[in-house]
Amino acid sequence: MGNPVQPFAIARSEGLVEAGPDGLTGWVWLPHDADRAPVVQIQDASTGKVLHAFTAENVSDSVPSDVPLARYRALSLPFDALPDVPVRVVGPDGRDLAGSPLDVGLERRSGKIVTEALAASFISRKMPGKIKGFPSFVPVPVQEAVAGTPCVSGQQAGVAVVIPVYRDKNRTLACLEAVQRTVSSADVPVVIVNDDAPDPDLVLAVTRFAQQAGFRVLTHARNYGFPSAVNTGLREVAGHDVIVLNSDTLVAEGWVEELRRIAYASAETGTVTPFSNDASILSYPSPDKKNPVPDLAQAQELMAQAQAANAGQAIEIPTANGFCMYIRHDCLAQTGLLRDDVFAQGYGEENDFCMRARALGWRHQAAPGAYVAHVGSASFGGTRNGLMRRNEAILNRLHPGYHEMIAAWIEKDPLFNARRRLDLVRFRAAASQSTSGRKSRKRRAVVLVTHDYGGGVERVVGERVTALAAQGVRPLILRPIGGGCVLEEGGQMLIRLCVSGCPMSGHC
Repeated sequence: MGNPVQPFAIARSEGLVEAGPDGLTGWVWLPHDADRAPVVQIQDASTGKVLHAFTAENVSDSVPSDVPLARYRALSLPFDALPDVPVRVVGPDGRDLAGSPLDVGLERRSGKIVTEALAASFISRKMPGKIKGFPSFVPVPVQEAVAGTPCVSGQQAGVAVVIPVYRDKNRTLACLEAVQRTVSSADVPVVIVNDDAPDPDLVLAVTRFAQQAGFRVLTHARNYGFPSAVNTGLREVAGHDVIVLNSDTLVAEGWVEELRRIAYASAETGTVTPFSNDASILSYPSPDKKNPVPDLAQAQELMAQAQAANAGQAIEIPTANGFCMYIRHDCLAQTGLLRDDVFAQGYGEENDFCMRARALGWRHQAAPGAYVAHVGSASFGGTRNGLMRRNEAILNRLHPGYHEMIAAWIEKDPLFNARRRLDLVRFRAAASQSTSGRKSRKRRAVVLVTHDYGGGVERVVGERVTALAAQGVRPLILRPIGGGCVLEEGGQMLIRLCVSGCPMSGHC
């Protein structure tokens, strides 16, 4: 009893670091021993030399959390206490805190180099041919329109799949099994990158499965984060088109073929992303609410329905989503790898890649004829929100105007018609009811029109739905939401009936 024991889980530390206006800031704590002050090391990222080791004593009250009795300890080191090189911030469990490694002085140093170069060019009245040591953090404002001309190869390349793995054995194996069922490893190389996963059972299970499936496994000596793991895979399959796939996804037959078809439908397409339950602007059925996570059978059904509704359709989007991102080889060759130097464990690195590609003239497309299920955030634990906020701020500093561009695109909602077509396919499919030994037949439907205030009316609607379903009738609920109204069935949205700005919003 009590076996197996996992010492790592007991000793695990959790924290987040970032470059603030005055130096390094952040927080750390020990979830299994909250009253103990953690010992933190600052190491040179290139040599591993310990530069500072200190106990984080001061309790921080600025970390939002719903964890009872959590005691987060504040981290703070001024610029003059740190070297002007990338550093690692390592917790007592020997692993990097979220946000590490980081180069605290990168932005300040980049700004200084740019300023000196501009001053020199002004004095000499000519622009220098090359700025020595050109900085790696130079803001590139997002333009309203794509203006560059990409270096299109004119050739199609083979496809490879790169899957970074770190946590969650069951979901990872489910993802790998789904990939194996839908691709031939002889035609589509599959590269798994083990980013120093802490669970030995996961590592063993993935290794065994990969040997049986003909997948390649690459292993990091320590945890570098999602962007670095992706880059390791990209280097391994250089020259291919690459699908970067999260290990908490489920794919269905035809997904690779549909993404590839959209990728080559236009010469300037750089990336392609499918619909998913959790994919930000590409989420379905609702782009602005949390959607239920499909199981494999449901993901397969949604993929088939997406094909029926939108096969071959391409809709331009401002950025891809990294949960399942098809990158064409020529776009990758011109744009370069993901930026693992600033985005650490991940979030925002694919958006930065897409903005760099966009500045070069590449365009990003949605493939609403494909659907991939996504659990979301399986590898980040309690640091998720902090890491998202940190990296969103970095993204906006690297690409001023990014968030405004996304907001304007969401307001126009170019994916509305694609979602509507898929809504209607699902709606019609759900109209048929099959019983054991009988053919499917159409069910009579009843629409219940209600408001969105809850209370007694909502209770009565629920009772009516239960009673109608027991009679073999199909109960549908029409209710208003922000900016329109939706048709629901079984507690899930079937069709969004209005778009933002519709004069009938709230009155349909």
